[in-house]
Amino acid sequence: MEIRQHSAKPQFIREHIQRIIDHLSDAPGSRKRKRYPYSPLIKCTTIGEDLMPTGKEFTARGRDLSATGIRIIHSDRVATGQRIAMELTTVDEKQIVVIGRVQWCKPSEFGQDKIELGVKFLAFG
Repeated sequence: MEIRQHSAKPQFIREHIQRIIDHLSDAPGSRKRKRYPYSPLIKCTTIGEDLMPTGKEFTARGRDLSATGIRIIHSDRVATGQRIAMELTTVDEKQIVVIGRVQWCKPSEFGQDKIELGVKFLAFG
């Protein structure tokens, strides 16, 4: 995944996330923090504060999405506070890179070998 610093404006990312939410919702735009099922595979890369990759790339499965963050499922723990770049699929099948910070990490109900990560979108912080 290529990460380009300042490649997408926060408003552009916000609009695409809202379009995904509106597509999943029965009442577009009505619930800003409600979570919606979102289960595609997501390419992730751990990054530093300078937005440069720190070496760990992994693929996670989306679980749900809101206007402020996403819950993903992965096989390994990622440290709380770690920044990650995530390649999300938009409603029109385009890929956008969103930067987030891991807020929490816990064992998943989907199996002993799975970990759930709560990631806050920094573009909306």
